[in-house]
Amino acid sequence: MSINSIKIAFIIILITVICPASGQSFLIDQRDSTVYDIVKIGNNWWFQDNLKFITPTSWCGENPNSKACNNGNYYYPTDIINVCPTDWSVPTWKQYKEAIKTIEEYYHLQVNYSSGKAPLYKDLNLDAEQVNGLTLMNDTVFFDMPATGWIEGNKWEPQNQTTMWIIHDLSNTPQPHIHILPEKIIMHSHGHNVLDKPKKLRRFSVRCIKSVTE
Repeated sequence: MSINSIKIAFIIILITVICPASGQSFLIDQRDSTVYDIVKIGNNWWFQDNLKFITPTSWCGENPNSKACNNGNYYYPTDIINVCPTDWSVPTWKQYKEAIKTIEEYYHLQVNYSSGKAPLYKDLNLDAEQVNGLTLMNDTVFFDMPATGWIEGNKWEPQNQTTMWIIHDLSNTPQPHIHILPEKIIMHSHGHNVLDKPKKLRRFSVRCIKSVTE
């Protein structure tokens, strides 16, 4: 083994060492060598950064100099099936709710759920929900989500929120997503801006997840 190979192996070992106190660690995406902070929440590892991987239709692939790319990439729903690194995936709403429960207990919060104001797309077997009393924004212990807004057509729409794809039924129906605001979280889906004209189509951010046991 060459000296350079030993150096690379040593660096990889260093950046994948877990901190026992916080459960934090790092992941190198072997596809593009991007390093992500990851954190153990309940029974899963979660990205603490928005995914940056470039696909042919991702916003930062088409617009690499966009300021929006400072906080990760933005994807169409057709990307999200295989966009995460090997053995990682886009989370389901159930997995987000499990993480929310862990965070609620950690901070001693009083979280409650209500019906989402915007109903889910009619063909999805999933009820829209709203989480009140908790946010995943700017929390350095767990998710540390910045306000990223979304991409609509060919324009970045900065918002005081971030929007994440979640995976549900991988059929032709639009995938649900979550709007993460400073005071609440909304999960829903709709045809407009998801199944729409190209100038209105939205691209959202992605966090990846992996079971601790894998």
